[in-house]
Amino acid sequence: MVLEKDAKVKLLFWYLENGRSIVKTHRVFKRYYKTKKAPHRNTILDIVKNMDENCSVDRRAYSKRFKTVRTPENIKRIKKKLEDSPHRSTRRLEKETGIDRCTVRRILRDDIGAFPYKIQMKQQQSSANRKE
Repeated sequence: MVLEKDAKVKLLFWYLENGRSIVKTHRVFKRYYKTKKAPHRNTILDIVKNMDENCSVDRRAYSKRFKTVRTPENIKRIKKKLEDSPHRSTRRLEKETGIDRCTVRRILRDDIGAFPYKIQMKQQQSSANRKE
């Protein structure tokens, strides 16, 4: 159930007017909007919580900008660690730099151009093995 802003304000008003009773708020909502369904108790409590925290019945506006860890400084740190010891694993780089493993892999692959996996050594295939 998607509530418009005016319905949220009315819900908050009815909730406070009825002594913070969810059941009474449900009854008033159903009577006012002539419906059999009322918002869930968690919806009402979220509206009250948002009003207390943000002075608004709407949710808090979140930042559109994502946090980034792939900064030039972190790329340089990982590059330097690889120059010191090129056979370091992504797990070891993660522990030494404090950067998440997925981000370390992304830096290695996209920014440095390295291969963030260990090359597996297998036995050499001989002509006797090929026939089998």
